[in-house]
Amino acid sequence: TITQPQAPLTLTNTQTNILCFGTSTGSINLTPAGGTPSYSYLWSNNATTQNLINLPVGTYTVVVTDANGCTANASVTITQPQSGLTVSTTQTNVSCFGNSTGAINATPSGGYAPYTYSWSNGATTQNLTAIPSGSYTVTVLDANGCTATATAIITQPAAALAATTTQVMIACFGGNTGNVNMTPTGGTAPYTYVWTGGSTAQSAIGVPAGTYSVTVTDANGCTTTVAATITQPQAP
Repeated sequence: TITQPQAPLTLTNTQTNILCFGTSTGSINLTPAGGTPSYSYLWSNNATTQNLINLPVGTYTVVVTDANGCTANASVTITQPQSGLTVSTTQTNVSCFGNSTGAINATPSGGYAPYTYSWSNGATTQNLTAIPSGSYTVTVLDANGCTATATAIITQPAAALAATTTQVMIACFGGNTGNVNMTPTGGTAPYTYVWTGGSTAQSAIGVPAGTYSVTVTDANGCTTTVAATITQPQAP
């Protein structure tokens, strides 16, 4: 009587593909059946274990040999997302010192949607609006649990827009020799000026007695208003 194993040597496998691009989280669980135990294993990456863990993307083949020298082959391909999860930002800086008009738009790509967001200021929206100057970091999480981070710095002018005046008073009653010299500081140059009466010069020169106000506007549209009074001697 010639005998043989009850079933041929066969192989089945289950695999875990890589969730986050560029990592080594793949695995292969191999299950031999039939033939004659015990079994030995030789993988294409030279591993001799039954199963493989911590694998990068790639194709892995295995030759399984049973106690009688019979063999069976299997090939498994570990895949990963087509591209890694990344996030980029565009920003709008604060125009007027001390305001909260900044904004940051976050744009994720790669990985697997949907995405969730966690900002360093506690926000969970994709974008930030109405924020003051400062540094903001966003962490993006994709559907596979992969993460990417980006940081944006919202800037503002170095100082608030302000204006100071110096006056030259009228020496003789009824004269038009008054001057209001105005000096803007802070904000963002260049500046524009609108005086009482409609003048757009920086200073008011050769004016009679009275109170004069000027509104200064900087390049970002920030404004400040100051007033100065020109006096004269009493009537003779």
